[in-house]
Amino acid sequence: MGKPSDFMLGNIADKFNLKREQICMVGDRLDTDIMFGKNGGLTTMLVLSGVTTEEVLMDPANSIHPDLYADELPALLEVKSALVSK
Repeated sequence: MGKPSDFMLGNIADKFNLKREQICMVGDRLDTDIMFGKNGGLTTMLVLSGVTTEEVLMDPANSIHPDLYADELPALLEVKSALVSK
């Protein structure tokens, strides 16, 4: 059982007593990480420091679109700060 399994997501949400709208899936693969988040109703953030490149992300043939994307994981701290201050 792995990404993009909804059973896995449900287990995580239940274990930590979270609603899906409180979870952001962060990953470097469109077809597993981001698809997992999208299928589960999560906010998604793609980091371009791994498998997926910006060229692949922006390709018109790409049908998987994250809510957010950044060059590297530390950018998540900036996003978190912006969301918390609202």
